Amino acid sequence: MPTASPPHAVLVGGMGWTGAQVVTAARAHGCRLSLIQERAQITEHHRAHTTRVIGVPDLADTGTVIREVKEIHDQDPVDYVFSVTEFGLVPAAATADALGIGTPVPPNVAAMLRSKSRMRELLCGEADFEVASHRCSAYEDVVAAARSVGYPVIVKPDDAWGSLGVRRVDDEAGLRAAFEESDDIGCAVLVEEYLDGPEFSVEVFSHAGRHHVLAVTRKVKLSNFVETGHVVPGASPADAAAIADRVTRFLDVVGLRDGNSHTEVILTASGPRIVESHNRPGGDSIPYLVHLATGINLAELAVAVPLGLMDVPRAVEPATGAAIHFWVGDPGTVTDVPQLSDTAREQCVDVTFTARPGQRIGEVLHSFDRLGYVITRGATGDDAFARAHGIVTSHPFAIAPASFDERESDRLDRVRRYARGG
Repeated sequence: MPTASPPHAVLVGGMGWTGAQVVTAARAHGCRLSLIQERAQITEHHRAHTTRVIGVPDLADTGTVIREVKEIHDQDPVDYVFSVTEFGLVPAAATADALGIGTPVPPNVAAMLRSKSRMRELLCGEADFEVASHRCSAYEDVVAAARSVGYPVIVKPDDAWGSLGVRRVDDEAGLRAAFEESDDIGCAVLVEEYLDGPEFSVEVFSHAGRHHVLAVTRKVKLSNFVETGHVVPGASPADAAAIADRVTRFLDVVGLRDGNSHTEVILTASGPRIVESHNRPGGDSIPYLVHLATGINLAELAVAVPLGLMDVPRAVEPATGAAIHFWVGDPGTVTDVPQLSDTAREQCVDVTFTARPGQRIGEVLHSFDRLGYVITRGATGDDAFARAHGIVTSHPFAIAPASFDERESDRLDRVRRYARGG
């Protein structure tokens, strides 16, 4: 009796730890995996453990992704197309739709979640989910929207990421600068009501319309909303239950029935409020923290569950805590990286420096401007974060104060590059 051929999936973008784990999990489960990846992001791990790797100049170019996957599909039929990275989500969904291949969410859901304004439009009139929000293209519209919503307001780009251009504005005097910062990115500007409270993110894996809440993570942020830390578990049992209930009902409303999701929530005095959501696992090593704390591998679920190679694991109380803390610095030139003692290193699961001696650093505008990170474990999430925070604050980067001014044109180029994902 002939044996069935192993399933064949295409991953559109596999960056960082999560992407590498998808590749490893596919191989472990006997799944053939083809990878579409931006050329500069292809690693030896990708080449060694996938069926094929196709390099493209721009992952967000949907037409190119469709052509490449069609060529693969014509030669080696594909069962499933998916992505675990921001700029691959819409191309993956559109490709699957064009070629009649399975995928976790339809193109309209992927596109809606990619656009903050389209998500707000869908939620308009939904009592538990509506947030006052206006999409604006001109400064005069921003002024009118802020007056309508009432100060303080949040001003942010419609489709940027990594906290780029997000600003709280307390009065009209600060409105133009916030508008210009978002407008510089080259997309429409949103003006939204300010939600006051601690922020969390929620990792969910959905299968056939059933939502499995696997982690609630607490965020640590700078005043400009750039994230400098994440804590798992990050909420009390009561708060986690309330947040989980709100998020699973939200996923039903937006039509997300399958695959990973990462939803950001602010716990206000009146309950959890949805900030935004993405049909992918979280970034910033959150899937690694979840794995350390619970043993659940979000990347493995992304490829193995939809192909019938494993079941969704039962959510468990974290056996331990895990946290990440990022280094940031004032503008200047890095002269040396932190010199951690053996004792400090023994407390870390991972230490990574992304800035190097001689590198000029500017104002922290985006997640890309952070200098490195420490990942730690502890008896609880708070214990783990206290350990990471202690290591980062006691071992700073050596930075010579700026003897240069970043030209406005260079700053603008940097902002627009970040908005494109690089």
